[in-house]
Amino acid sequence: MGKGKVLPPFRAQKIEINAPIKPCKAYKFTLKVVSPSGSVVSEVKDLVLPLMRDMDNYVPPPLAKMFKTTVKGNKAPVISLMPGYGVPAECLDDFFLAVDNRMYDLQADIGYHLRQEANAHSRGEHLDRQLMAAKKVQLKKQFGCVCDHNVILLNTTEAKTYKRYETAFGNYQFMGEQNGKPYYTRVPDVPAVGPPRFKRFIGNVNSNTTPRPSRSSAKAAKKVKKAEVQNTAQFFLYWDLKAKTWVVGPKMDGKKFVLKVKAKKNHEAKCPADPKTLKMWQYSGTLTWHDSELIRAACSLTH
Repeated sequence: MGKGKVLPPFRAQKIEINAPIKPCKAYKFTLKVVSPSGSVVSEVKDLVLPLMRDMDNYVPPPLAKMFKTTVKGNKAPVISLMPGYGVPAECLDDFFLAVDNRMYDLQADIGYHLRQEANAHSRGEHLDRQLMAAKKVQLKKQFGCVCDHNVILLNTTEAKTYKRYETAFGNYQFMGEQNGKPYYTRVPDVPAVGPPRFKRFIGNVNSNTTPRPSRSSAKAAKKVKKAEVQNTAQFFLYWDLKAKTWVVGPKMDGKKFVLKVKAKKNHEAKCPADPKTLKMWQYSGTLTWHDSELIRAACSLTH
């Protein structure tokens, strides 16, 4: 093996030394820093240049650009090495082992990160369960809720009322305390409507004609848009001090609420899904409030 040498001045932080070596071989180098008089100032031994397959940071070139395939008649395809990629033919065995090792390392890295992600998800679920348990204790002990579930379902079986206030109905999650009572926010729903579908286009594939959405797909697109608006609509279920009852509105400011429980002395429900609110709900009309025995706030079965 020959020697590599580089002379000052050294203007860069990294110094590159080229040493002549034979391909597909492993080497041990000794780095010497020599003074102008020829004496050795410092020395570093056993600098290892490993085999290609043992290099941890080796990244192989794209195989599709490195090899070409030739097929002649019914004969088996011939795979040959493209020139100019710096891998001699005698090094191909070592090269393929290096590629295999690289793939194994990548798979191991992916597996590690997937396990880390799964562990983080598991820890997150555990913390969520702890938080939900703590909230249930708070709902029961601090507020005295009969329904101590973190999520309650506000719904109606009256089609007319549901259509009018569809964005206000759904699952509500307990978030904290407001005016000495628990308050809840509406949990966005996942739209059940799928993406719009287009009619199959039949025509000249070389033309510039663009298929137009059918009427059915346009209607589906409108449904998707409507579902997205409903999904992002924000509503709060909270105790309003002025109305002295449970109300549902876009803000917790005592204004523009669309649903409420009838205020009645000596009949205050400590929480909105308690039995005392049964058949006590009202919805906002044009000029007045209307009773609806079909609106109900109930404990969610899954929380």
